[in-house]
Amino acid sequence: MYLRLRLTKKPAVNISTPLVHRTAAQMACWRMVRNAIRYRILTMLTSTARHQPAPRGSMIDRLLLRLPNLPESLENLVIWHVSDLHVTRWRKRYAQLIRELADLPQPDLLALTGDYMTHQGDEPAAMNVLEQLFENIAPKIITLGVFGNHDTNEFRQQAAGLPVHWLSADRPWRQNELCVLGCDCAAGTYDSDLLETLIHCPPDAEHGFRLLLMHMPMWFTCAADAGVDLMLCGHTHGGQCRLPGRIMLHGGEGGWPLRLGTGVLAMRQARCVISRGLGESKMDHLRFLCPPHAVVITLQRDDDPPPPITEPRVIVRW
Repeated sequence: MYLRLRLTKKPAVNISTPLVHRTAAQMACWRMVRNAIRYRILTMLTSTARHQPAPRGSMIDRLLLRLPNLPESLENLVIWHVSDLHVTRWRKRYAQLIRELADLPQPDLLALTGDYMTHQGDEPAAMNVLEQLFENIAPKIITLGVFGNHDTNEFRQQAAGLPVHWLSADRPWRQNELCVLGCDCAAGTYDSDLLETLIHCPPDAEHGFRLLLMHMPMWFTCAADAGVDLMLCGHTHGGQCRLPGRIMLHGGEGGWPLRLGTGVLAMRQARCVISRGLGESKMDHLRFLCPPHAVVITLQRDDDPPPPITEPRVIVRW
């Protein structure tokens, strides 16, 4: 009885085992190839952006972006990206920001991406900070801006007198091979009319390189599909309070994934820079593992770009 039991069990093991092993080996081999391809593409994408974090005690990050569609005339264009000041009163932080930016060489463009104030009644304080900023800083070419969901209609009317070209769906800014688009948030809402904005500057040789300023990052996939080359935005504050490993707990709006809430994203040939911002919308000074910052961006041409990807990926985390 013992011998028969062994004989009946052994063939079953011998027959099935090679099939299981062969299938598992094939799956493991495929996973290795797939992961190698993904790693190679991600490595190539990461090489198109070089991030230099702010030194201790500073608020200025530096970012070198290599872009495949950048015209030669825009090589080494420098953009200062300032977002989400959320002014409620004058703070030492704003004085430090102005001082640090004033000590840097002049940028070509100054890009502002919304939420200059927080609550109704903060309009005078926000105007004071922006006026101080423009008294000490002047870009070589122009200052461009859009408004965020916290910016009231009263503030927008007052800000019309500032030395800023306020972008809107029907008011892009063009110079030579650069077309800058802007898409506002309606006051107190997340509503934006990206389609109308893109219609005024279609992707063709006439409009050249297309830079999009928006307050919210959730429109990046649509912008990349529409042929936008670079998008600058904010809104998420980088999570404001994070877990170790730069894990965001809050900041994804409208279904936008938290893992894509800050840093530099890539999709197709487009790139998106999402600022951590300079203020807080919930509670003043409440930030954890997520310091405020402004970003100095330098654009360079990439003559050997990596293959485009069809979904957004983070290539720089900050």
